[in-house]
Amino acid sequence: VFLIGESLKTNTSIRVLNLDLNIIRDDGAIALANALKENQHLEDLCLYIAGIGDRGAAGLADFLKVNTSLSRLSLEDNNIQDKG
Repeated sequence: VFLIGESLKTNTSIRVLNLDLNIIRDDGAIALANALKENQHLEDLCLYIAGIGDRGAAGLADFLKVNTSLSRLSLEDNNIQDKG
């Protein structure tokens, strides 16, 4: 996921990224979120059953503060609690 994130920083053609059922965990979610802060083209991010917890959810929330293109974020069946 770290390499995917790095490539997304400059990619302008990918609109949908489906990482469902890929266990990226918190570190992967944070790396992806940091990379996506620079991407204003992705519209749909699917992270269903990705092993993401509160720390990863917080990283994704930070990215959402600056991103204007994402219209759908799927986080179903992860380990996100009230803190996340």
